[in-house]
Amino acid sequence: MRTQEAEPAGHPLTPLTVPLRSRRRQRALLVQKLQHVFPAAVLLGAGLQEFLGELPHGWGLALAITEIVVGLLMLAALARAAYGGRHLLKRRADAAHTPHHTHPAVEWENFIAAALVLAEGWEHRMHGGHHFPRPAILLAAVLMVTGLLHGRLMRAAERRRALCVNDEGLYVPGRKFQRKIEAKWADLASIEIGERWAVVTTRTGQNRRLDLVDLDRGDEVRHALEAARRAFQGVSNA
Repeated sequence: MRTQEAEPAGHPLTPLTVPLRSRRRQRALLVQKLQHVFPAAVLLGAGLQEFLGELPHGWGLALAITEIVVGLLMLAALARAAYGGRHLLKRRADAAHTPHHTHPAVEWENFIAAALVLAEGWEHRMHGGHHFPRPAILLAAVLMVTGLLHGRLMRAAERRRALCVNDEGLYVPGRKFQRKIEAKWADLASIEIGERWAVVTTRTGQNRRLDLVDLDRGDEVRHALEAARRAFQGVSNA
């Protein structure tokens, strides 16, 4: 995305929208996902032990095969996720290698996780449980529904977490204890852009700080804010 040149007075500002993706948040989500390594490994080990140890048959054989397959699928999915998130190991995003996220319509990892939960519930039932654990059924159902709706949910969340600049003003999404800023140019007090931090402040004293180093596509966020600052200065000087 190229830096936009200063607009002549009265010239419409090209609308700009840039998703704000925190690398810290992505790392936390990746670590949370990789925590499934342990239950997947335990399930795989249990399946191998049953398959190789007692020569099971019938439902016991089916359970052992299911545990082995689901465990392997989950470990493969986690390895793929770890490989896809290797760029997060760098402190700062490399503009040339920052991936542009395209969210799949369906999240297959959720279906594997649902199968993992059901396999663990089945194992519990086969080894003396009086009934199939209801929490496992509920959790598996939630995982499958969110897996089916993954694309829609992620696109909706990304729209809410995007910086938007247009002719009328700008929108900066909130985070944690910081409220969002949705202001017209006349309602802004300043737009400050430094080497690492950008700060947008309104006339009411509300402000929002953006860590440009932490953000994927941080250069695009900087360029959008520079365009916003030029538009703001044009209105202030009019």
